[in-house]
Amino acid sequence: MSGILAWAGPDGQPPVPALRARLRAIAHRGPAAQAEHSADGIWLGAALEDSGDFGSFAGLTVALDGHPSNLRTLTAEQDGRESGATTPAEVVAAVLAELGVEKGLHRLEGTTALVIWDARDRTLWAVRDRVGARPMYAASVSGGMLVGSEIHLPAADAHSAVDFSALEVLTRVGVLPAPLCTQTGVERLEAASRLRWSAKSGPAGDHARWWDVPEVVPGRGGALALWVKSLEYAARMCVRHAYVGSGSTAAVWVEDASSVAVLAAARHPVDGPLPAIVVEIEGFAPPAEGARERIVARLGPDQLHEALDELAAHPEPTTDPDALVYWALARRADAAGITTILTGRGADAWLDPAPASPIARARARLSSPAPTEPELQRIAAASPTQPPPGSWLNRRLYLPERALRTADVVGALTGTRFVAPLADPRLAHLGSTVPIGHHPAIAPLLWAAMGASAGTSGHRTTVPLRSWLVGPCRSLVDGLADRLAPFMDPTSLTPLIAALPRSDAAAERIFALIAISRWLDAR
Repeated sequence: MSGILAWAGPDGQPPVPALRARLRAIAHRGPAAQAEHSADGIWLGAALEDSGDFGSFAGLTVALDGHPSNLRTLTAEQDGRESGATTPAEVVAAVLAELGVEKGLHRLEGTTALVIWDARDRTLWAVRDRVGARPMYAASVSGGMLVGSEIHLPAADAHSAVDFSALEVLTRVGVLPAPLCTQTGVERLEAASRLRWSAKSGPAGDHARWWDVPEVVPGRGGALALWVKSLEYAARMCVRHAYVGSGSTAAVWVEDASSVAVLAAARHPVDGPLPAIVVEIEGFAPPAEGARERIVARLGPDQLHEALDELAAHPEPTTDPDALVYWALARRADAAGITTILTGRGADAWLDPAPASPIARARARLSSPAPTEPELQRIAAASPTQPPPGSWLNRRLYLPERALRTADVVGALTGTRFVAPLADPRLAHLGSTVPIGHHPAIAPLLWAAMGASAGTSGHRTTVPLRSWLVGPCRSLVDGLADRLAPFMDPTSLTPLIAALPRSDAAAERIFALIAISRWLDAR
C-alpha cells in the first residue's frame, strides 16, 4: 500500500533513521517499493505501488498517493509539448511547474494526495484531495515540519502521545473532524486543503483550502433532459476513470443500492464487466446483479477478535463497525488477487429520495443562513452515531467522511485500495442542481441515469453487533470497564452495558470503546 513521508526544516538535519523505519513499516503492509530524495535540510520518501509515482521535473520533486483520474489527458498534453515528462509523478510535476502549484492543483481530478518539494524556493507542499479520500497529516518534529499519509511519533511513555480528548470525540461522533488527531501534536489536513511550509512561513506553515464547490443556483424545468444526460455521462466517466486507474485487478463491492448503481454504470468498462464481491454475514448475502463473476466474502463473530487485532495495528483507531466489513472484503480480495474494490459508499446519501435528502438540503442552503458553530456542536452532541454536521465535507459535498476514512484505514492495513467513484464531488454537486419542479422524480432519475433497474433495493449490509456482543462475543464486553479505567470513568459504562441487549446504538458505542481498548493495548 502506498504512503508518503516528508520533512523539511530551516536548519539542521532530518531524522532520517526514524523516517526510514516508518516508511519500511508502511511498505511492508503491501507490495510497495521504497524511494527517497534528500537534499540540504529536506527528506522526502514514499512507499510505492508504481515506481513512476515518485519523481522530479523542473525543480519539483513529487510523491503521489493515487493517480489523477485525468492522468491520460495530462500525459497526452505533455507529449504534445515534448516536455520529456513521462511518468505520473513527472507529468504532475510538469503541470505544477508550468502553472504554479496553487493553480496547477485545479488541473488534477480524482482522489490523489501528494507531497511536493520545490527546490527553487525551498517550499514543502502537502495536499489532500477534494473529498479527502486520501489522508494527510502534519506535525512539528525535530525543529522542522513533518507531513505524510501516516505520522507516528515515538514516545518514552506508551500513552504519552495519545490525545484522550480526541478519543472521546471519536467515540461520541464516530469520526474525528480535522484538524483533530488521536496523537498529541499531530493535525489532520481537511479535505480539499493544502499546507505550504517554508522558512518564511513560520513553524506551523500556511494552511488554506485550495478548492471548494462552486455555488450554482438550480436550473428550471426546461433543463431536465440536459441535467439527466449530464448526470449519466458524469457517472459513467467517474466509474470508468476509477476502473482504468486500477487496471484489471478491480472488483465491485455490492453492499447496497448505490453499489448496484456502480455495477450498472460499469456495464461497458475497458476490459469487460467487473466481478462483484458480495458480503455474507451470518448466512445473508445481497444479490450480485449483472456480475460476470461472484466472489463471496464471509464475516462472522468468530472473526471478530482477529479483525480487531489487525485494525489496532493502524496508527489511528477506527471505531466504525463497517471496518469489519471492509476488513472481510480486503482479506477475500487479497485471496482472489484483487487489489482495488470499487464501492458505492458515499453515493447512497445523495441518491436518497427522502425529503430530508442532501439534494433537498442543498437547495435549502441557497436561501438559508449556515448554522452557527454552537448550533453545529449541539447537533453533533445529540447525534452520537453520525459524522459531525459541522465538517466541511458533510456540509458542502454531503459525503460521509466516516465511511471514507474507515475505508482508507482498512485499505492501508491490508494493501487493498477502496475507491468510491460515485462519491466524486462533480456528481455530488450535479445532484444538488436538480431543476426546480422535479423533486418527486429526483431518485428515479438518478437511478435511471446510473443505469440501475427501477426496482433497485435500498439494502445495506450491516453487522449485527448487538446479537454478537450479547452472545458469542460477550467476552469482549466483560471487563471492558476495568480495561478502560485508567483512561475514563468506568461508571459511565454501566448504563451503556445495561442497555446493550435492547439497543443497537449502545452496541455501536460499546464496539467503539472495544476498538479503542484494543488500539491502546497495541500502543
